[in-house]
Amino acid sequence: MAYLCRDCGLKGKERGADGHCPACGSPRFLNARPQTSQEVVETRKGRLVLLAALWGALIYMIYQKLYGA
Repeated sequence: MAYLCRDCGLKGKERGADGHCPACGSPRFLNARPQTSQEVVETRKGRLVLLAALWGALIYMIYQKLYGA
């Protein structure tokens, strides 16, 4: 299991021998779960759809303003 130190940000597979961070000596750890690539792809796809919709709305509004619909 992976760990993330809350103080220095060290990511590691194991804690130090005394249960503290090997880099800074802090006992404050979080269990770090790796993100799956599927979650990242869905987020990018959603943002891309939102970006396209907003650009489409902007172009439509400019068209209406110029040619008076």
